Amino acid sequence: TVGWSEVTLYLPSALCGVAGLLLFPWLVARLAGRSVALCFAWLFALSPCLAFYSRILRPYPMVLFFGFSALLCLALWVRTGRQHLLAAYATAGILAVYFHVYAAIPVFAPLAALFFWVRLKAFPEAPWVSPRRLLVTATIMLGLLVLLLGPAHWQNPWWKNMLGTSRVTAVGLWEFLSLLAGTHFTVSKLAFAATAAFGFHAAIRCDPRSGLVWASVLGAFAVLMVFATQEGMHAAIQIARYNIILFPVVLLLVAYGFDSALSHFPFPAWRPPLGAALAASLLAGGPVFRTYSQPNNFMHH
Repeated sequence: TVGWSEVTLYLPSALCGVAGLLLFPWLVARLAGRSVALCFAWLFALSPCLAFYSRILRPYPMVLFFGFSALLCLALWVRTGRQHLLAAYATAGILAVYFHVYAAIPVFAPLAALFFWVRLKAFPEAPWVSPRRLLVTATIMLGLLVLLLGPAHWQNPWWKNMLGTSRVTAVGLWEFLSLLAGTHFTVSKLAFAATAAFGFHAAIRCDPRSGLVWASVLGAFAVLMVFATQEGMHAAIQIARYNIILFPVVLLLVAYGFDSALSHFPFPAWRPPLGAALAASLLAGGPVFRTYSQPNNFMHH
């Protein structure tokens, strides 16, 4: 084609990676505070998988950027009720699913969870989170996605040949945790998972409404792991690609956990150095620099 080059082809991926570094911490700061946002920014910037995928010609950087942007906007709308945030969620969510249909799972799961809880009258203090508004939003999003993706999926029914061929395994999930944590060391992986669990509890305690967004995404991931039969789902890299929105979600929970732990530290002046030590250890002990090796085959594509 005329006008395309190697640079222009992978430029959208690189732009989404850089845009995530700029936009996500700002949104996280509005949602959870500056200290959580700072910790999240370091974790996001030093994630080996995300560093790798932000520089290759695949749809995953766009899925991650638009998908996580949508979830942050939805969490902020649930808290504040500002209509433009719901519109931003819908727009970014549509774009995420447009780039990869599996993004529909984390994008729509919070809407279903919010609808269920609102029907139970769980959030009387947030009247803007109404069943009608949630249904209208979901209907508009699904209608536009059918128009955008329906013809292509009808003409090319890919699921007929790719579903029912593989299942998630315990080994694959354990290796997937290595990709999430950015390390293959068992102790570090378990510490990462424990911090994320602690952060999940802190997020729910801090704001149950926005916490429900993250709970629904994790729940949807668990359901997918049980029932997914997509080709290659036994491999950790396949789990990572199809659930790439989970990366910033889990990193946000780790940031919640680390910030909550530091808030109980008896010497406040030591908190910034401890945070810097965490970032330095991730940079020194993780495989971030390997993502820049030539040839660029960190994830064995």
